[in-house]
Amino acid sequence: IARELDDPVLLVHCLAACIGTAAFNAEAARPYIAEAIDLARALGDGWRLSQILGWQAYVAILAGDPIEARAAGEEGRILADAAGDRFMSRMCRYWGTGTTRHMQGDLMGAIEHHREMVAEADADGDAVHAFLGRIGLGHVLAAVGQTAEAYAVAEAAVESAPELSPYLEAYAYAPLAVAALADGDLATAEKASDIAWQRMGMQPEH
Repeated sequence: IARELDDPVLLVHCLAACIGTAAFNAEAARPYIAEAIDLARALGDGWRLSQILGWQAYVAILAGDPIEARAAGEEGRILADAAGDRFMSRMCRYWGTGTTRHMQGDLMGAIEHHREMVAEADADGDAVHAFLGRIGLGHVLAAVGQTAEAYAVAEAAVESAPELSPYLEAYAYAPLAVAALADGDLATAEKASDIAWQRMGMQPEH
């Protein structure tokens, strides 16, 4: 309909929504991303472009490409900060900086990043990025052997997940399983992994 109306502003909004719904399938999402980026740049809409770049970083992480994710996230963060959109700035930083540091082996940098994000999100009442930050932090802490803190942040994520969405619980149980495995607690690791698998099965595209 937006194309038929020849309304580029409406079209870029629609494309951004299409990216979000297609995000778990990078092949499906990328054409929307490419078109939306070109259109937002042509419109000079930096705020909308920051959202699209945030989604691009997210899709790139799911596709296993931290280089693309970092480039998109860093540009998106600059634009979001300029627009005063702290939520979108955190999205760009989480997927474009924190997660890429973890994927590329900068574990201490990732820990510092996620701790800062959790503190900032808690202060701003941003439940989404407080949740995501704890998930990322739990995974990296377990990787460096700081299992007690990994348990604590993963359990906090598990507790907050139902307030956001039951579908998100799987992502909180994952670092709990990793922390338990790193600590040699196989029973807890198996239980948490089973719950994560069950929750993930509620939406197979995940």
